Amino acid sequence: MERHPGSQGAVADCSPSRAATETSLRDLLDPVVRGSSPRGQSVAVIGPAGIGKTHLTAAYAEWARSITDCHVLTARGDPLHNRSGYALVGDLVGAAPGHDDPAEFAFARIDRLCSSGPVLVCVDDLHQVDGASLRVLRRLVWAARDLPLAVLLVGRAHPVRDQVDALLIQTATRIHLAAMAAPDVFELTHAVLGRRPSPRLTHALRAAGGNPLFVKELLRALRSARLLHQVSDDEVDLVGDHGVAVGAELGPLVRESLSDLDDSALELLGVLAVRAAPAPLGEIAEIMYTTGDALRPTLDHLRDSGLVTYSPTEQIVAVGHDVYRDGAYQLMYAPTRRALHRRVAAVLDDKGSSAAVVAEHLMRAADGADSPPDQTVARVLWQAIGESRDFAPSVAAELLAEVPIYAGDESAPAASEQARALLSAGQVREAVEFARAELANGTDPEALFEVLLRSQIDGGQTTDALRTLSELLASPHLEPELRRELEQTHAWVRILAGDWRDAAAEITATLPALIENDHRDAQSRALTSLSCAAHLDGRSLEAVALIEESFALDLGDQGRRERTTALIWPPLFELYAHGVASARQSVQDVRVRAQESGSGWLSPYHCFVAAGTAFTAGDWNHAVAEYTAGLELAEETGSGWVSIAVGQLAYIEAHRGRFREAQDRLREFSSRRLPLQFGMDDPGWANLAILEVAGNPAATLAYARAFWTAARASGAAWMLQVAPDVARIGLVCRDHRLTVQVADAVSGLDTSGCRAVAPNVDLVVGMSTGDVDLIETAARRAAEFEYTMTAAAALEEAACAAAVDRQLARARGHADEALAIYQQAGASTDCDRLLSRIRELGVRRGPRQKHSPAHSGPASLTAAEMRVAQLVRDGLTNPEIGARLYLSPRTVQVHVSHILGKLGVRSRVEVATVFTAAPHEYAPHPGNAAFPRR
Repeated sequence: MERHPGSQGAVADCSPSRAATETSLRDLLDPVVRGSSPRGQSVAVIGPAGIGKTHLTAAYAEWARSITDCHVLTARGDPLHNRSGYALVGDLVGAAPGHDDPAEFAFARIDRLCSSGPVLVCVDDLHQVDGASLRVLRRLVWAARDLPLAVLLVGRAHPVRDQVDALLIQTATRIHLAAMAAPDVFELTHAVLGRRPSPRLTHALRAAGGNPLFVKELLRALRSARLLHQVSDDEVDLVGDHGVAVGAELGPLVRESLSDLDDSALELLGVLAVRAAPAPLGEIAEIMYTTGDALRPTLDHLRDSGLVTYSPTEQIVAVGHDVYRDGAYQLMYAPTRRALHRRVAAVLDDKGSSAAVVAEHLMRAADGADSPPDQTVARVLWQAIGESRDFAPSVAAELLAEVPIYAGDESAPAASEQARALLSAGQVREAVEFARAELANGTDPEALFEVLLRSQIDGGQTTDALRTLSELLASPHLEPELRRELEQTHAWVRILAGDWRDAAAEITATLPALIENDHRDAQSRALTSLSCAAHLDGRSLEAVALIEESFALDLGDQGRRERTTALIWPPLFELYAHGVASARQSVQDVRVRAQESGSGWLSPYHCFVAAGTAFTAGDWNHAVAEYTAGLELAEETGSGWVSIAVGQLAYIEAHRGRFREAQDRLREFSSRRLPLQFGMDDPGWANLAILEVAGNPAATLAYARAFWTAARASGAAWMLQVAPDVARIGLVCRDHRLTVQVADAVSGLDTSGCRAVAPNVDLVVGMSTGDVDLIETAARRAAEFEYTMTAAAALEEAACAAAVDRQLARARGHADEALAIYQQAGASTDCDRLLSRIRELGVRRGPRQKHSPAHSGPASLTAAEMRVAQLVRDGLTNPEIGARLYLSPRTVQVHVSHILGKLGVRSRVEVATVFTAAPHEYAPHPGNAAFPRR
């Protein structure tokens, strides 16, 4: 069993016994299913065919249905629907109405169920689930960290699929289902034969390797060959010297067993194998040109043999196990199999089945045929692509890969469209590899270069993107307009990579010509790039003006699409220029504008800028919620620009004393070799926070010096952000020279364009000189801009400086104020550090219970959590709350999880009960404004 640090645990264990596996599964899922845990769990059970995964899952789902308040949703993948978008999701929750996004519909449906009780989602045959449904399942695995949701995924390790692996690695626990032990095999044999096996038979059955299906098939084969005989009333033995070959395999054994069936049984089993999915008996009868009544005797025989499942009430029939399905399929004569696929396709098409399923049957009908493919295949294939393009791009990409085989001359646009579909699905690496391969073949170079560049840039592959751009710009045959676009893109990638000074200089030199020649699209991109460079240089007021100038330009369709990138940055500029209140309003504004322009791909970045605002304001719970949601969305879209989010999340974890989580997060980021956005080392800043409390001053100082040297090269904005922490480490580790160096560096900066962070200069200079008055001024000015954590840091330094001057009452007052903020944010290591520092300086505080915030109950809710809780009380769902407060549903979900934990309740219904009981008692603690309402 494996527990994963990326999810909920970090424990590794050897493969457990089968009994231990079942116990582990119950230990993990039962608390969620019974409703005793407000948070969920995700488990993947992996094993070979026939090992008992399906039985284990079905038994657990059946038990869960006996729990009064638990909602149980089950579905299984099948090979004929693994390229039909959201096929499995539809089986789980029903089809999305009209033109709704099936993923959002499914997510909202399950979220709504979770509001009234625990939910268990069981998915069997995961290895055969369609790509679009796999993405939804990944979302559910993430959501299980914060909802009363148990997700149980079951499948084989082979065949390997990247999308399945991407899902499995996110699950909290993976269980590799062990083979049955000898006593279990003995009991199974006893149950099948009605008598206990002899020692010789027991020894022979070792050839099955503890695989229960293999054991059953061996017994079936031995009984069919009359090689078993009863030696006593309660024992069965092998006949004569016969045994079982050690190298026996399950597949050939099943095929040999199936070949003994009579023609009618084998024909029906073959039709079910070709149909591949559970189907109404009437449909199977129609495929076979007969009636259900005529099939029933054969069906009963197959059901009694365990080869098919059939529910007389629901009239649904299916092959009992995919091993039997594979065996029956392989036994069929190839021309017969192809003809049967054509027949199934015709019946399903008449019944209005999805084009993807019909296309799958038509493609299998054409596979291996001597004649060229019928154009019907190409027509249905393009129809299936059209069905998947908008909401299931991963499925569309798989279908597009088939077009060249069946479409002939019509396949020309398929390559570029497949590359775009891969990129839209967040499969950035696959998009890059495919685009490169097709470019080498000379296919549609203009479109494929565009996709290649977008993939490289979105994935954070800056070196590769710059190389691709340089190669394109070296061509003497570029159209002037395309050259201008590529030059602007080249400069933008350099800014993202941290080379913003030289890139901005080049853009500035070209801008007059763009204005003079009225090249508005290129001009807009240039202004966006220059705005980011100005911000990094500490000129955030200028950045605000530049980005507004960009928005004011009247652009063509392409330019408007590209300009949507500019909707990321205004909150960041406002935060530095005018403070938290302006940044909050800007976050709301850009989210509305993105929504109106249909730019949903900006969602992760809007989560990041909203989180950065909350981080600065000291509302760290909301920052965690936004960063968590943003990182999950970035994972879905394949974005490589996550360094700021990862770094600041790890920084919060470190300051809250959760060092292992912070270290695991930073280690995982480092292993992915992703870039530092704008050259700012947020992960390094978090690592500095970890080192500060590690108890090794020499190592901390060495790291701090190197970190500060690198920070100075990254620009004024980054220097001002990290200067207080580096300066404090100089003081705490007795290296006053480092503090002075930091003070000297920031005091030379022009902060007139970033007024909200200007107090950091006074703070650091005051730290270097011990000037209590100057530090107090910094604290007051930081509070005016709602830079709550900066104000707390300044109050800490004011307390220490006052203590050095023996102004003990003054020191105690500042220490109390700082501690109140640190406690509010949950910054336990900051509290410990402050208390240790003032204690060394002779300050004794005594009890200060009035400053200790509540850790549970309504009074512990932050303003953001209170606002969400009030809407939960009003009966709104997470998507509805998100729409009201301009948050992603996942961000709301994290808040709801925190609310449940703080109030000590298990469901949203109980939240409503708490607030309805005494609403006047519940007001959020002071410090942060609630979200604005629509």
